[in-house]
Amino acid sequence: MPLVVDDLTSGLWSMNPIDWRGDYEGWFALLMGAKFVGITLEAFIEWSVRDPVYAEDADDIARQWRGIESKHGGALFAALKARGISTTGGTTRSEVHKSLMLPKLANGSNRIRGACNSFKWNPTEPSLFSYACLVAEIARINTNWN
Repeated sequence: MPLVVDDLTSGLWSMNPIDWRGDYEGWFALLMGAKFVGITLEAFIEWSVRDPVYAEDADDIARQWRGIESKHGGALFAALKARGISTTGGTTRSEVHKSLMLPKLANGSNRIRGACNSFKWNPTEPSLFSYACLVAEIARINTNWN
């Protein structure tokens, strides 16, 4: 049965951080997605350290958060969708893009080209998933899918 939450932070909190144990690339993509959509660093750390294996890693998580520039929320939206979690009254994928006034196709084609080139050098399943999410986000922005 689908779970409906008020906002994206509640959506994050509805997921179990243990699902990302041992999947650094997937967890890091989720971190970037959470940062992109406006989830706070404090909320992401608190959620992450609920996994007892990483309970002492708040400083490391904060360092990684501060050290990246997030470009899309694809991994977060994909994780929520995979678990049947959606939001009501809170921020949606479309609202995130509108609020940031992301550029249309010109920048999108460069980002797709960059993702393809990056995948050549790191052809792993997690990388493919991350790049596929990026391409889906760009396509959604440029075609106004809902």
